[in-house]
Amino acid sequence: MKVDVALLCDAVSVRDGLLYVLGGGITRITRPSWPAPLGVDLALRISAHRSEDGTTHTMNIFVQDVDGRRHAELTVHFTPQGAAGLLPGEEIQLPLPLDLRQIALPGPGEYSIEVLVDGTHQASLPLLAQAVPAG
Repeated sequence: MKVDVALLCDAVSVRDGLLYVLGGGITRITRPSWPAPLGVDLALRISAHRSEDGTTHTMNIFVQDVDGRRHAELTVHFTPQGAAGLLPGEEIQLPLPLDLRQIALPGPGEYSIEVLVDGTHQASLPLLAQAVPAG
């Protein structure tokens, strides 16, 4: 099991098993005042071996600062399904759109979004939060 796509974006949805991403690859945000909402979505795709078909897993997503202080945590349970229709060697693909828009950041600074599946680190997405420049 692995997270093979992890992307901060303006918006994400799923249709026909595909991630539809708008404004993907966000690494910086600018806000006029603090605390401020994160204002982004997280696009994830999980690849699972056919032997994991029907097995429930737990994903933890943390928003933390450079000192490792957690400012938000999200827990998601998911169950890969669909091994019956796979070709030999093909993995189950599970697209997951997650709304992080209302998570509050306390102030400008360096943050990261950490993704763990069943306690194993899968992805780290750096994010620089900046104040709107004066003038």
